[in-house]
Amino acid sequence: MGFGLKHMKFFEPLAPFGISYYLKGQLKKIRKQGRIDTYNTHVKRLGKWHYRIEITVDVTQSQIAEFLINLHDRIGVA
Repeated sequence: MGFGLKHMKFFEPLAPFGISYYLKGQLKKIRKQGRIDTYNTHVKRLGKWHYRIEITVDVTQSQIAEFLINLHDRIGVA
């Protein structure tokens, strides 16, 4: 199986840091697009391969309206 699968057990406790880093990067892109104002993430390891991920996002009324319009267009609900 190679290096990856044999050593994943060693790196698994570090996963919350990697998950948080990835989420913050994606949310930063969304913030730069003007779709959200501020954000915060919190990742907690509950057990082996189990995590709690909390994302807090602040949006304005116009941002949520734009989101709902885009959602409506994508799913095509009348």
